[in-house]
Amino acid sequence: MSPQLQFYEFVRITAQPPRLRETVVGREGIVVGMSDPHPNGKRDYGVWVFEHKQVFALPGDGLTTLGRIGTRADVV
Repeated sequence: MSPQLQFYEFVRITAQPPRLRETVVGREGIVVGMSDPHPNGKRDYGVWVFEHKQVFALPGDGLTTLGRIGTRADVV
């Protein structure tokens, strides 16, 4: 199964994973990694969250594309 999102795609986080202490819902980030598909076909994505300046592993169904692809230089 192909990934739902691409590397360096800008996303908005639409669901707060219960395991995270930091509030990430509503924040914007950029995809910098992805897991192999789970048995159900879904993936987790490594998302650089601009406001927190760190990467979080987030489920794909909690991410919405912003419709644009960046570059490595956008991860600062």
